[in-house]
Amino acid sequence: MTLRDLTGCVLMGLAAALGSKFWHDLAYGLVDLRQKARAATNQAVAATASLVPPAPSGGGEPDRPLSRPSVAAPAPAVVVVQPP
Repeated sequence: MTLRDLTGCVLMGLAAALGSKFWHDLAYGLVDLRQKARAATNQAVAATASLVPPAPSGGGEPDRPLSRPSVAAPAPAVVVVQPP
């Protein structure tokens, strides 16, 4: 048995000795931390978006709704030529 094998056995024994409650609590804590970080990021993005001033109106043309894009032409037909 090598030192690496012995270290692996000791670490596995320690992990098993901690019990499933410890590992589940650790997993829930990490998930909660991730959710809090995501919420803080969303709040920062929302705060930054509110700081951006609206685009100035030119005073020229009134705002119009965007027109619908034209329908694309159908793809050309594929012709398959079989040898005689």
